[in-house]
This record gives sequence, C-alpha cells and structure tokens, in this order.
Amino acid sequence: MVDTAVFVLECLGAIAFTLSGIIVSIERRVDPIGTFVISFTTAFGGGIIRDLLIGVVPPSVFCNPSTRLEALIAMIVGMIFYIFAFFKKTAPLIIKMKNDIALNIIDAVGLSVFCISGVKTAIAACGGGNILLLIVAGSISGCGGSILRDIFTDSIPTVFRKHVYILPSIIGSSAYVLLYTRVPQLVAMMAGIAIIITIRVLAIVYKWNLPIPREEKDRSAK
Repeated sequence: MVDTAVFVLECLGAIAFTLSGIIVSIERRVDPIGTFVISFTTAFGGGIIRDLLIGVVPPSVFCNPSTRLEALIAMIVGMIFYIFAFFKKTAPLIIKMKNDIALNIIDAVGLSVFCISGVKTAIAACGGGNILLLIVAGSISGCGGSILRDIFTDSIPTVFRKHVYILPSIIGSSAYVLLYTRVPQLVAMMAGIAIIITIRVLAIVYKWNLPIPREEKDRSAK
C-alpha cells in the first residue's frame, strides 16, 4: 500500500517536472529532440546524479522496472502536452503555466517524494552511516533535474535565485535521516514529505525568496 502510494506520487512529480521542462523548452524555442532531452533531464536528471554519486550503476531509471514505468508515463503525458502545444499553437498560453499554482503544488509533492526516495535509495546502497551523503543524495534527487534544465537552456538555475526550493529539500531530507531509525519508517517518510510540501506551498503562496545581496541604488541606476 505504501509503495503504491509512493509510486503514484512519484509519477505525479515526474509528470510535473516533465511539463516544467517542456514549458521552459517552448519558451526558449528548443526543437522537439531538445525538448525531449530537457524534459527527461528535468524529471530524472537528479536521480541519475544521485545514483552516480552513491555508486548505483547503471542508474535506476534505465534498469529499475518501476522507475522505467514512471519515466514512460511521464514522457507519454509530456509528449501529448507538447504535440497539443505544437499543433494548436498555444505556446504563449503554455509559457504562462510556469507560474500556475496547481502545477507548482504538484511539483512540490513530486519534489518531496523524490527527496525522501533519494535518501532511501542512498541508505539501501551505502547504509546510514554517512549522514551528509544521505542528505545530499536526497536533495539532489529533488533539485538536480531543475538545475540541469536551466543549465541546458543557458540560464542561472532558478533554484539558486528564487522560489525557496533547495532549502526545503535539505530540511525535509535531514528530518527523514534523523527520524528513520527512531520512529516507524512510514512516520519518518510522512514527516519529511510534509515538511517539504509545507515550506514549498507557503513559499508559492506568499512568494518567499531567500535574501540576496543588492547593489546600492546609485550603482543600480547607472
């Protein structure tokens, strides 16, 4: 039951990540092959980096049946979305979806599940002794794809500038790492997922961003 629920949530997250990759690709006027590469990378690039980091080779997206099924579902939905945009000429409307609250909330759910699954994968591969590795593995599982997407489209990664994205990933992954040996695994998972979703949703609703250095007014005016 728990595994089924996690699989469904991961599928929703993968679809949200795939769509975000397609939206950015359309905005940057990328061709269909490039769009496929970018959308796939957005959804599964973080997991690939995690697997390489912890020594799981080949990465699970290429050999784990459930992960491959997630990829297939996400790519089919993304392909339908892209074809609709291509033939219906709705690119301007689709680009506006970047800021759609519903898509961002689904993205938050996917982020949370990807992070916790990333920690679980790292524990299974490396044990629970290296806490820093577990937290990094969880965080990169959730954020790595978005970072690669923006690098591929020649942008400073959005997660480094706004949206309070990496911080909840670190906090939620840390919570799971600290709890999984002290409480039932399901409780630890739900706690980590709830923390990430809560912080992300609050950031979306209230438009939270971490502070950044600002230039002096007279310098910025020049």
